Amino acid sequence: MTADEDRRAELVAAALAGELSTEERAELDAMAASDPTVQAELTEMAEMLSGVRNAVPSWHDESPPPALRARVLEAAHAEGEAGEHESADHVAGLPGAAADAETVPAPAAPRERSSTSMAADARRRRHSSWALVACFLAGVLVTVGGYVGATTMQGGPPDGPPGTLGAIEEVSFDRQIEGARIDGVLVAHTWGTETILEIEGLPAGEGYALVLIDEDGQEYHSGTFFGSDVVIDCRMNAAVMRAEVDRLEIREEAGGVLIAASLPDAVDDRG
Repeated sequence: MTADEDRRAELVAAALAGELSTEERAELDAMAASDPTVQAELTEMAEMLSGVRNAVPSWHDESPPPALRARVLEAAHAEGEAGEHESADHVAGLPGAAADAETVPAPAAPRERSSTSMAADARRRRHSSWALVACFLAGVLVTVGGYVGATTMQGGPPDGPPGTLGAIEEVSFDRQIEGARIDGVLVAHTWGTETILEIEGLPAGEGYALVLIDEDGQEYHSGTFFGSDVVIDCRMNAAVMRAEVDRLEIREEAGGVLIAASLPDAVDDRG
């Protein structure tokens, strides 16, 4: 990865972990303003992490043993040496043999890279970026008492008023829907506002959209979902800070408001 790609991955990881400084937040905001894929990546990673938290029954804070780090570094070092040996053996023409300087062929002229090769490089860069983000966020995953543990995950959400990073805020909808049930909570993050919905009883196959609205009427779309015959568990994110959100609406496919909630004032907990 290039230096710019490395820096982007570091800032995205820090944002997801809630560890951005004021200067880093400004740097990430400027980066997102010039490149819309930054916000898209933040949203995608946030959804992935939400799914992980939801899928794992329990988290335990656990420091990885020092020997594990040594084994990881040793394996990486061995892989690098293996690659060097493979390159030397290829030049010599015989595995394990020393190459004679006079018999070593001259380097081939650089060939034009194919679109397939460039696409593969792009995939490798993306994989490396995600790997850096994942490592920054989770550290090294270890098995503890049959459950998965991570150094950055907490045993439970923090307490605090609406807008407190990571705190769960219950949503009070303006009415009930006959034959249906919709429960919701909000979670404030450094990258925006997460809405978690549990829904049952909405007509199967009907489409709905979740929209957050600020006090000036600006709308932020969190995502869409279908009604189902089974209970729906939706986790959606919008690129707006909880302190700016004034109202939440679930809209029908035709645009009408199915159900809504006026939200209380929230603190800006970004530090």
